[in-house]
Amino acid sequence: MHLSDIGREQIAQLADALIAAERCVASAQQSASPRCFGIVGTLGAGNTKFCQEIARACGVDASEVTSPTFTLLKSYTCPSNLPSPANAAQPSPDHSLTDQTLGDQKPLGTPQRVSTPNRLHHLDWYRINDEDEIWELGLDELWETPGEWTLIEWADRFEDAMPTDTIWVHIQISDCPANHPHANTSLAKESLADEPLASDDGLREITFRSASSVHDEFFREVQTQLNVAGFTGTIRTS
Repeated sequence: MHLSDIGREQIAQLADALIAAERCVASAQQSASPRCFGIVGTLGAGNTKFCQEIARACGVDASEVTSPTFTLLKSYTCPSNLPSPANAAQPSPDHSLTDQTLGDQKPLGTPQRVSTPNRLHHLDWYRINDEDEIWELGLDELWETPGEWTLIEWADRFEDAMPTDTIWVHIQISDCPANHPHANTSLAKESLADEPLASDDGLREITFRSASSVHDEFFREVQTQLNVAGFTGTIRTS
């Protein structure tokens, strides 16, 4: 899934869609999967802003979410009674989620709502030089725990250490004219004093990919949630 024309408003819409999609999928399946996101982008591309918006959508104070460059790992508990984002599609008998175990396209029926993710783990590998530092954090346990999301900035620095079902999120700055309707909505990262920031009038492009099919239903539901919410960016699925 490739998204373009991304400014502050659109990254907030995306974060809401990601959380709403997770809750719809988990409610329909009556189980919450762990998800690990490997976030890749140049300095100033908006990696930390993406994490902050996901935290906000989970009910965590986004101002508390700063780059864990020196502490390596920060974990946050998400409120369990958080309402669904406005305009979010809800699981229902005619919802797009289907039971395909017998080759049918059979609705799953009305499930009980599952509140997930229940914890966020935020890491930044920008200054990690030795892979041993990663394993000392017990990461394999983090990204195998149902209902928990792990967000790793600069994950491509140790790509071989990432789980095979990682959701890779590539954020890049795109060229846009000064009169573009989403201009002047910077996603620039501000948590590192020594990090050069991108231009304030830049837009972003965000690409999601995974080598594992385990996230296919989640990706489809994210697109559904974006459409329902009236996403003002551009979506391309191929």
